Amino acid sequence: MRDYDKNKLLELMVAIAPGRGIAEHESDDETVFLKNFLPVPDYRRVLELDALLILGGRGVGKTELFRLLGNRDGRKTLVENMQIRALPSLDSTIWIAGYGRTKQKGKIFPTPETVEAGMKNADRIDWRTFWIGLMLGVMFQEKHEALNSICDGVPEAIRTALTNQLPLLSDWLPLARQNLEKLNYALDRLDSELIETNRWLFVIYDELDRLVLSYLELAAPIRELLAFWLDRWRRWERIRPKIFLRTDLFREDFLGFPDASKLQGYQISLEWKAPWLYQLLVKRLANSGQEMTDYLSDVPGLISEGHPSLGILPKLDESNFELLMEKMVGKYMGSNPGRGIHIVGFLTTLKMLEVEWHHAHF
Repeated sequence: MRDYDKNKLLELMVAIAPGRGIAEHESDDETVFLKNFLPVPDYRRVLELDALLILGGRGVGKTELFRLLGNRDGRKTLVENMQIRALPSLDSTIWIAGYGRTKQKGKIFPTPETVEAGMKNADRIDWRTFWIGLMLGVMFQEKHEALNSICDGVPEAIRTALTNQLPLLSDWLPLARQNLEKLNYALDRLDSELIETNRWLFVIYDELDRLVLSYLELAAPIRELLAFWLDRWRRWERIRPKIFLRTDLFREDFLGFPDASKLQGYQISLEWKAPWLYQLLVKRLANSGQEMTDYLSDVPGLISEGHPSLGILPKLDESNFELLMEKMVGKYMGSNPGRGIHIVGFLTTLKMLEVEWHHAHF
């Protein structure tokens, strides 16, 4: 077994979770992003046509998956790697972000303070107009040939404002409210054309907890977003949403949403199992640098050959993860078996490695 540069290994270990592992700190570089991304079995369910609402607690990967679905190559990689059959051919699908950043520095939507101030006394129709306006604004900016037809039924003044000034809520919301009938008609026509051309439009949402500044002010916009899509689910056939939402924001006592029970057939919950966390750790380590790849290769069967986009993938074998943990931090909690076997969880391991790294350099 070869000798390794311990400081180099520790440096690579610390770098696999930028910004303490918060999704917003992940790289906008598509190559780096995909090599850090781990497809897990639950993602197949997310891509089913009837999955409207995707629930999950903090840190289960909602934002990472949202970003992946907002990226053409990312979608293709996920579908091909997981051999997903429940989704129509990607060539016949269009994906837009109804809200949320597919890039860290995205500035497409109004700021939280703009939304909270501009929607202070908003009623249900105001919120529905808000969500319809955002959706249309992104469609206009997308300039996809299959979406061109919606331009014909939308007054030019609204179309211009939504295309060029979507963050300026006060500029387009009053116009959209006055012409809500025409906006809905344009979307109805779009759905009909998607049926005729055998295409699908998916509207994805994330970061809804950042829509406004106040937690208590989140209930109304989220409630109306869910109610809007429940209504349109029966009206539209080829325009479908995928709403990523924190579990605590879907409480009935918080939303006060009488039809929330109707969403049960259209919702799934994302949860991570311990072996998947170890897979993610190993995947990020294996793709961090050649020195680390060689180090991991000392554990037979731990990693496999590289994927063109996803990079090196770890095998799902818990016994190999145990061997890796033993290699990294030792077998026992002390110097001998008297203190017990060292069972180290994913987060604990990373914390120990981070502390060791700092001790080595300061």
